[in-house]
Amino acid sequence: MTDDDSQSSHAGFLLTVLADKDEDACLRENAAVYLGHMDDPMILAALICLASDADQYDRLLERCGNAIAETWDRNRDFDIRPVIDQVTEPAREAIRGWLNSK
Repeated sequence: MTDDDSQSSHAGFLLTVLADKDEDACLRENAAVYLGHMDDPMILAALICLASDADQYDRLLERCGNAIAETWDRNRDFDIRPVIDQVTEPAREAIRGWLNSK
């Protein structure tokens, strides 16, 4: 198995954990944090999608916001402003907090 295959496998597992509402809350939050360390457009899209879901709980939304902000801060290859406008308030505040800390 190559490193790319291994990372894809890990990312797939983490995305599954993140999306599973029946999964332990702490595991879902940790999945969001770890996904924030990966540079993949599919992962970013999943984080934005979840961060835009008002049916999710606030702490998870915050973790997704932090992961989005971390990805943007590391790469700066997408416009963060429309993302901020799209996501829920907890995620929005997390992104703004990250940006204001820089």
